[in-house]
Amino acid sequence: MDTTTNSSVIRTDVWSQEIKDILQEELMLDQKVRWIQDFPDGETLHIPTLSELNVRDYTEGSEVTLDDVTTGEFTLAIDKYYESGFIIYDKFKQDSFYINEVTSNFVGKLTRALAEKKEFDISALQSEQGTTDQSEIDGANHRLVGSGTDNVIALVDVAKAKFALDKSNVSKVGRVAYVDPSTSYQLTQIDDVIRQDKAA
Repeated sequence: MDTTTNSSVIRTDVWSQEIKDILQEELMLDQKVRWIQDFPDGETLHIPTLSELNVRDYTEGSEVTLDDVTTGEFTLAIDKYYESGFIIYDKFKQDSFYINEVTSNFVGKLTRALAEKKEFDISALQSEQGTTDQSEIDGANHRLVGSGTDNVIALVDVAKAKFALDKSNVSKVGRVAYVDPSTSYQLTQIDDVIRQDKAA
């Protein structure tokens, strides 16, 4: 039999029963953000800021010095809304045997898309400040530019970040640095960082 001319003998295209999914990176920033739940309505939320109290020496008969415990407020505003849309044409629903698997994945795909958008927005928050604003708090800069080649984070930058957190009395428990793979690779070449990582 001539297999080159008889199309009933060889099928040139074969469709798999499986659908290939995309290997996605892990999302981590969302779990380190404190999400505000008390937004019943409106677009701006005001959170009072409390000050520290002072203790002074007291002299009998003198007036007690009163400290104002409210030093200001922190304001959160809703400035954006998310959307996501998708379409399935009738022809695909009628002709494709993948339709059940495709529709069953919608919720997961949509949840992932929203999570990626949140992750992007969280990582972009630092760009709200001007490039020259070093965000000095408690005598230490909280906004730094990598001092390595091509502004890659160097070991001295990690030390500066630790110093800034120490100066602000940030708990040492749960401190995490999020860096791109190239920065992580550079840091793991340093023996001191490797030993600290193994000890943690």
